Amino acid sequence: ALTLLFRNITRPVRRFDVVTLRSTSSLWKDGLAKFVIVTGGDFSHGSEIAEASSRSARETSFEISAELIVEGRRTSGSGGDQHISYHFGLDLEDGQNSADLGTDVLVRIILTNGSKFKILGLMLCE
Repeated sequence: ALTLLFRNITRPVRRFDVVTLRSTSSLWKDGLAKFVIVTGGDFSHGSEIAEASSRSARETSFEISAELIVEGRRTSGSGGDQHISYHFGLDLEDGQNSADLGTDVLVRIILTNGSKFKILGLMLCE
């Protein structure tokens, strides 16, 4: 797993965007990653503060597959593999999970299937 902690944010975070690779290649297609975003807490200080803030923290999660499904193409056929960049955006405000000024944002990425998953970009947006 990969965990990113953004401490004491200076701009509100209302949207999370991720760009990944999707592919028909056997090297990538089995990859599946779970993204967990935790907002509204104070995770960067002592355990008492972190424990108290965990009551107000809000968690959102989703999974993204690296498999690219191309209609009319057999996976074992000739013609070479296909790859695309896949963009997924999540509005955190919809579920009241946006992050306010001065709070922390924690992003955890967990490989749940396969041995590889390629992330091309992560964005925390206002």
